[in-house]
Amino acid sequence: MFLFLIIAIGYLIGRIRIKGISLGMSAILIVALFFGHYGFSVPGLIKNLGLACFATAVGYITGPVFLKNFKNKALYYVFLGFIIIFISALLCIASVKIFHLPSALGLGLFSGAVTSTPGLAMALELTGDSLVSVGYGIAYPFGVVGLVLTVQILSKFREKPEIKETVSQSTVQQAELNNLISIDKNGMFFYSIALVIGIAIGSQSLKLSDGTTFGLGISGGTLLSGLFFGSLSHIGPLSTKASKGLLDTMREFGLALFLAAAGLEAGSGFVSTIKEYGFVLFFIGLFMTLFPSIFTFLLANKVLHLDVRSSLGAICGGMTSTPALGSLSDIEEYEKVTTGYAATYAVALLSIILMIQMINFLLN
Repeated sequence: MFLFLIIAIGYLIGRIRIKGISLGMSAILIVALFFGHYGFSVPGLIKNLGLACFATAVGYITGPVFLKNFKNKALYYVFLGFIIIFISALLCIASVKIFHLPSALGLGLFSGAVTSTPGLAMALELTGDSLVSVGYGIAYPFGVVGLVLTVQILSKFREKPEIKETVSQSTVQQAELNNLISIDKNGMFFYSIALVIGIAIGSQSLKLSDGTTFGLGISGGTLLSGLFFGSLSHIGPLSTKASKGLLDTMREFGLALFLAAAGLEAGSGFVSTIKEYGFVLFFIGLFMTLFPSIFTFLLANKVLHLDVRSSLGAICGGMTSTPALGSLSDIEEYEKVTTGYAATYAVALLSIILMIQMINFLLN
């Protein structure tokens, strides 16, 4: 009962807009932190269930776009999606060392700064420490607001003229797809198969020489499996497509469960962490958002010579920030923004998983 009460209150607060900026679903985490502070809790299974549903859906949704948008300047987008996360990871390591922070808190700040829920999930899975959620809850709101304001300012950069491209679609291929057999009308069958395979992949780990283990975990495994199945159109005569309605619902349902459970788990230590380490944590998170974003935009626009709109989309995708993308919805030729976003988003998601592994390895 309290789990869904937290989700409902979170949605209400997430709808509040101040100068066009809102917390969205991440308000659920903040509400859960409050309830967790007063002793409310849910079984750990809830968090893992939400995580698996969310990450599989994200991979499934991203899969088709990931392949299509890499045909043009693919290496540029791969590089940008990686470099923005890599710089933020270096700043995270430096901050932990300089300010003598617990590594779990640093991982949470990093996940919040790059506004990545799969990153939060991976960090929690690696450490098992609720300080991760505390750090995420501190850095995320400032990461969202900071990036939204940044892309609004950067969008004022002068545009260079560019040659427009046309894309043709094969009607023959579309006809073939229409003749495929669907196990169920929404695609729940193959979505479930992707989830099962993803958990199986995530459960495998590689033991390193120093005794530590390296693995993708539930979040990384289900994300990869989702990307694979999402990029397919069929297996033999069977359609592997899942409906937009199903994927949007499972993504949102999983995210709501995960944020509520993670927030409740972290709530008991949130206030004490702020008291111990001070408000410098907020500034660390904000810096880990702004510096990589501005640097990557200048790199994309001035060095790689991508147009302003594609460059803006690239940093929104690199920071996996849907609110920042949404704040540019009234910009001219918005489709260029969404292309840059889609092309870097999946790379950034995978980079975040790898960087969290790297940070955890280097700090422990």
